[in-house]
Amino acid sequence: MRDRRVQVAVRQLKYPPAWPGEPAREKGVDVMLAANFIKDAALRMADVVILASRDTDLAAALEVASDLPNPPIIEVCNWAGSGRLASTRVKPWCTMLDEHAYLQSLDPRQY
Repeated sequence: MRDRRVQVAVRQLKYPPAWPGEPAREKGVDVMLAANFIKDAALRMADVVILASRDTDLAAALEVASDLPNPPIIEVCNWAGSGRLASTRVKPWCTMLDEHAYLQSLDPRQY
């Protein structure tokens, strides 16, 4: 969050009746991600928008963003060795992140 270009979106945790034996979960993250991805593409918030997910439910967001008039460049990224997110109509460029990228992304803080 020190970088003004980064926005953190937080969702409320939902606690199941069996909590703490069953972990709390964030709900609505995929819908929020899809909505923000499409909004940022529509508003041309950047020249390139990148969706970092393998959730196939988000393929629809790729299609909607691609169908916008004058869309930005649309890409996806995934961990190396995993499948890439695409749809039957849209197969964006995919950057594969390797073990080195994973190690660089670790957050050592204890929350």
